[in-house]
Amino acid sequence: MMRQTHPELADWMVREGYGKVLARPFLGPRVRELCVIPILAVQGSWPQLDSHLRGALRVGANRREIREVLKTGFRMVPEADEARARSVIERALR
Repeated sequence: MMRQTHPELADWMVREGYGKVLARPFLGPRVRELCVIPILAVQGSWPQLDSHLRGALRVGANRREIREVLKTGFRMVPEADEARARSVIERALR
């Protein structure tokens, strides 16, 4: 989607975000995704949450692990956003 909106920004995101930040050796991709998805749920960052949920599955996280880390994050999701968060999560984890 970003490439359609702004191709140069899309290139920057891949180079800086994925190429530098996500390629750091300390955490592997599975653990990194399991850390970020509860944060995105709390922030209400729905498109990013959807993307990272699918990304977590692609890099080896299983649905049980994802649901477990989301339990922690859900304690901080505003009540008004809970239904939306659950919808995004269930759609991604089908």
